[in-house]
Parts: sequence; C-alpha cells; structure tokens
Amino acid sequence: MLPPTTPEALDLLSLGSKMGIDATSKWPGETTRAWGRPIAMDAAVTERVDAMLRDLAI
Repeated sequence: MLPPTTPEALDLLSLGSKMGIDATSKWPGETTRAWGRPIAMDAAVTERVDAMLRDLAI
C-alpha cells in the first residue's frame, strides 16, 4: 500500500517513469537472439545531407 504522499515517495525511491534501451551491437556469446544487419543510410541521402552541411558551412 502506498502512502498518501505518493508523488514524493516515488521521487524519493527513484520509481519514476524512466526506461533504458541497450541498442549496442552484441558480441558472439552475449546473447542467443539473432541480430539483424547494421542500419546504413542510402548513398543519395548521405550525399544530400553532406551538401546541406557544405551549404551551411558546418
């Protein structure tokens, strides 16, 4: 049963609404799950972004 001061109690206990996601690539043996191929941008998209960055002098 939670006390009547629920928001403060949750803050004190660090029971907020936070979630962590591990999106790192795995080494063989770290998991038994099949992993897909790394995501890569299309060459046309990469060139377009590079052109925008050149125009902005970044």
